[in-house]
Amino acid sequence: MTAVAEISAVPQTSVPAPRVATVDPAAPLAPGTEVAPGCTVLDHLRRGDDFDAYDTWCAARYSRCFVKTPRPDRVHDVSVRRTLVREGRLLLASSHPHLVRAYELHASRDGVPALVLELVPGPSLKVVLEEHRRLPERDLGLLGRHLCSAARYLHDRGH
Repeated sequence: MTAVAEISAVPQTSVPAPRVATVDPAAPLAPGTEVAPGCTVLDHLRRGDDFDAYDTWCAARYSRCFVKTPRPDRVHDVSVRRTLVREGRLLLASSHPHLVRAYELHASRDGVPALVLELVPGPSLKVVLEEHRRLPERDLGLLGRHLCSAARYLHDRGH
């Protein structure tokens, strides 16, 4: 009998291999994680190319908030950080009924920014447009006026 045949002839006992816990460095933050001071993740809402968005509980506001932060695998990209800080500063300096309200812009000790915004209930514009390929004229006109109003407001402020 050859060595290979001898080994395969030995009865195999079923011993499970030890499981090694792996943490995906690109995974979104888990519920219960503090994403910004006083803001605890309730749910991961969406993932973009550079950013993650979270539904959070904000202890200071006694309400749910929307928090946007760089994806864990993009936190070291300076341009991603800069983009979020620029967006946060613009929204913090703005007050228009058709722009989301920014409450705070935080940076952790390692410089990772987190933008805390109001949580607007309902579907996103993208979802509305995907569900209703053609909006009724009245709804389309209202949407157009709101978008133009916000664009004009930002333009008048040099943005």
